[in-house]
Amino acid sequence: MVQHAGPDLALLTARLRQALAAWPNTPARAAAEVWAALWRVTQFAPPRERNTQAAHPAVAAAVALIEARLGQPLTVPEIAASARVSTAT
Repeated sequence: MVQHAGPDLALLTARLRQALAAWPNTPARAAAEVWAALWRVTQFAPPRERNTQAAHPAVAAAVALIEARLGQPLTVPEIAASARVSTAT
């Protein structure tokens, strides 16, 4: 699923740059920055859909898995499999 980030692009870019900068010395912080950026992406649904359902079933499935396993390690392939999407670009 591809969607324009609009005004959130600068925030997402900053988070991902912080993750890259943190990676050599503090990989846990880098991972947290990436998760924060991904969590922000889940909020991209149009306002009329935010309170009812995710904009796309794959996003809803990914969010459900993340929420069900908070505090447990997750991998991108696990999340992609639960959402029935490919990790290939």
